[in-house]
Amino acid sequence: MSPAQSANSTKSSVDEMGQDSEPAAVTGTPVTPETPGTSAASGSSGTPETPGAADGTGTARASAKRRRKYTRSYFGCQKCKSRKVKCDEGRPSCSNCARIRVPCVYGQNRWETQEQVPVPGNQPEQAQVLPRLPHCPSASVETYLLYYWVTHTAATIAPSGYEALLRQGFAEAGFKHRFVLDTLFLFTAAHLNHVDPCREHADLVLHYHTLGSAGLRNEISKGISMENGEAVAISSTLLSLYVLVCNSEFIGILENVTSMYRGMRKVYKQMWNWKDSTRLSVLKPLPMTAIGTGDGYRQDILKVLERQDPSTHSKYIKVIEDLAILTEAINRDATQNYMMFVTKWLSNLPDEFVEQLALRDPCALVIVCRFFDVMSKQKFWYLDSYSKQHYWRVYNQIPRDWKQYL
Repeated sequence: MSPAQSANSTKSSVDEMGQDSEPAAVTGTPVTPETPGTSAASGSSGTPETPGAADGTGTARASAKRRRKYTRSYFGCQKCKSRKVKCDEGRPSCSNCARIRVPCVYGQNRWETQEQVPVPGNQPEQAQVLPRLPHCPSASVETYLLYYWVTHTAATIAPSGYEALLRQGFAEAGFKHRFVLDTLFLFTAAHLNHVDPCREHADLVLHYHTLGSAGLRNEISKGISMENGEAVAISSTLLSLYVLVCNSEFIGILENVTSMYRGMRKVYKQMWNWKDSTRLSVLKPLPMTAIGTGDGYRQDILKVLERQDPSTHSKYIKVIEDLAILTEAINRDATQNYMMFVTKWLSNLPDEFVEQLALRDPCALVIVCRFFDVMSKQKFWYLDSYSKQHYWRVYNQIPRDWKQYL
């Protein structure tokens, strides 16, 4: 399973802050049970008959040969060891853990020495040699992920002004709450997989997505309080950013993004009154009017309603107005991070608008396509290139005679 496919399970993590859902199943490698050979040439044990078997003197030996061999799995996962069952050592999850729907965690093994590979140097944070990581995380891998977060990933999330919060504050919250650390490792692994796509990094993304999502769901089920509000907000923020980099199909991306951002916004709304007593005190509310009115773009976007029944316009007007403001801000300065307004736009999408998208309504498709177009101008790795991919996915769904409104 790719990290893209794993995004669909994220939807339930913070979707409206209370919907019960089962943890996402981890995909493992199917195991084919071994069966003794039954060919005529080899007898019931799968091996040539031995002298004495016909007259009974070799019965014990034949019986022993028919027994299935059991080889102890010295490097099996922790769950299989605790249950005292044979582990097939499937990666990222063995078949036993996949079947009972629990995270599959391996101990520190004798990993092969991984050779270093150069990372393409088209971005500043990539200009160094990164070691290839093993298929499943060990203590040394998690140490490396934490190091990479502090030295590289944290600086790519937002412009200057939030370094202390991202590099130190998020990590400190992770030391106190394991589910925060798992989502921090998830986003770091996604960044690694962005700069150096490989199976090892993809496996890490899948592993920490499973753990981080389950941990956040469990924490939300306890309720949001002053004790855990900051941790839940940080974890939901990282998961919400992660769904933007998932290369899932069109319907999945919008359903996941909308539900995740609604949940994240609800978390922040609940803990905003005591925010100043947390590490998130540096976050300040910024009114939409601070970045413009969107007047220069509103009329152009509104043209898409020309072919719509006037009775349906209410489904689109507010969505278009907010998109016009966001478009004006990003076109004015694409180096700034407008995630607060991106969050507002995504979380405020009306249910009837999302339903129209599911029905492939051309008007709704054009609006979302324009959203991804403006998002692709943001100079952040988790926005620009992935927004371009989402743009073309939506574009290909739009009827030809509607593309004039793009």
